[in-house]
Amino acid sequence: MPKRGVVMERLVPLSKADRSFDLEFWRRVSPARKFEIAWQMVLDYWKRQGKSEDQLRFRRDVEVLKPLRRVARRRRR
Repeated sequence: MPKRGVVMERLVPLSKADRSFDLEFWRRVSPARKFEIAWQMVLDYWKRQGKSEDQLRFRRDVEVLKPLRRVARRRRR
């Protein structure tokens, strides 16, 4: 069964176009669908760079970050 999507269209002269239509469209799209669309843009960009999708993965060379130890400051009187 195909996914149901948000379909909207508007035809206006370029001089009268504003962002209101875009904002309304994205307001109607679910967060999960927004993520799917964003990921598809990443894949499209990656392909245009001539790289394989197999190369997309989390970096493993990032070092472990440790929280700073807080030193208790005491008031001296």
